[in-house]
Amino acid sequence: MDDRKKHRKGLVVEVLRIGDAVEAALTNYPNDTIDITLFDDSASIDKQFLYFKPARGIGTSQRPTSKDDLVKNMQWQKTFELAGRQCRVSLTPSSFYRNTQYQAWLALASALFLTLLLTLYLLKKLIYTNEVELWIHNQLITTEQLQTKIAEVNIANNERNKAQSALQSLNVKLEQRVIQRTQELQQKNDTLHQTLSRLNEAQSQLVEAEKWRR
Repeated sequence: MDDRKKHRKGLVVEVLRIGDAVEAALTNYPNDTIDITLFDDSASIDKQFLYFKPARGIGTSQRPTSKDDLVKNMQWQKTFELAGRQCRVSLTPSSFYRNTQYQAWLALASALFLTLLLTLYLLKKLIYTNEVELWIHNQLITTEQLQTKIAEVNIANNERNKAQSALQSLNVKLEQRVIQRTQELQQKNDTLHQTLSRLNEAQSQLVEAEKWRR
């Protein structure tokens, strides 16, 4: 090692752009929904940012300037050492992905709300149907009771008609018997008058005969 230092004539310095190195490493990485950010945790806070690769597609995310700009509770981080410095790579969902998620949640909430409205509507219709069925049931009971009353009235009317018919028949028979009895009495009265007339005539004849004898 000391011999190398004695014979060393100069230094060779290679400067690498961190962005080019990361781009080369991520050539085949399908970053359609993930933003990739690289930080140097060994540097001061205002110089920690090294590289940002936004996701491809609609709604490209804005480049973060510090780790505080990353979406909280929606990131994956990995710390590693590079050239004696502490680096950190952070993977976060892109703004398009987040908006898509929010739209999905909004669509789901809308669907749930519509489902709730439909459920309430069907429940209202079910309650109304039950009320209609109950009303029909009560109407059927009322109709049956009315039919029973009508049948009872018809039976009573038939019995009354039979009684009226029997009474009329009895009245006719009584009238016939009265007429017959009146005729019999009239005949007896005529016979009695005829008998009285004969008796009176016989009495007159006896009186006349008695006068002639004297």
